[in-house]
Amino acid sequence: MPPRHDRPLRVLQWTTGNIGSRSLHAILSRADLELAGVYAHGRDKIGRDAAELCGWPEPTGVLATDDVEALLATGADACCYNPLWPDLDHLCALLAAGIDVVTTAAWITGGKQSPADLARIEQAGKDGVMLLLSDSTNAERQGRTVSEAEVARQLETLIAGLDRKSTRLNSSHRCISYAVFCLKKK
Repeated sequence: MPPRHDRPLRVLQWTTGNIGSRSLHAILSRADLELAGVYAHGRDKIGRDAAELCGWPEPTGVLATDDVEALLATGADACCYNPLWPDLDHLCALLAAGIDVVTTAAWITGGKQSPADLARIEQAGKDGVMLLLSDSTNAERQGRTVSEAEVARQLETLIAGLDRKSTRLNSSHRCISYAVFCLKKK
């Protein structure tokens, strides 16, 4: 699906735990994003309105589901992928469907996958993804890092100069803000 900039970006929220519920709330609060669907891992969340799952004040009409195929069929532009236990099959299905993935899951940066898993992610990207963006807090590093505003300026400069179809970035900035910027650059 070619990118459209005459409408809000359609976003899936993948899981609604601690981080996912915050991401879901952030998606609902932005006029430039439209919630396309919500993946629920827990049976107790399936069928519940997205608003109920993140403390949003009014119903959204978007019900959480565990039906991956239905979510892939929503025409979403991007997915905010926040599972506690990432699922490589789900990730590859999203990427192969051409859905850009933004995640806080540090495992996605490549350090914890087998060569076979990395090859699967790479192939899924070749099949459809435009962007795979992963967040990292650099928690293992002592001292202070540059401000998020500085990281944002540097990433905007970097992204503006990219020609490649598939890009994987690792940053410490807020994933949703970067996703909007990156998707609008496509």
